Amino acid sequence: LQGWSELIKRIAFLQGLIEDPTVKKTEKTAEEDLAESIRRLAEAAKGHGKAD
Repeated sequence: LQGWSELIKRIAFLQGLIEDPTVKKTEKTAEEDLAESIRRLAEAAKGHGKAD
């Protein structure tokens, strides 16, 4: 059954109906977004502290 599913997905990809099913999408997690925001805020605060 899994083989049929893979075959159908690959045929759909070859016909341009779907994106490549073998490519993994990488999206940031909520934790990664939060960590990046904290890092940016810390860098901004550090930059403002030096200017004062």
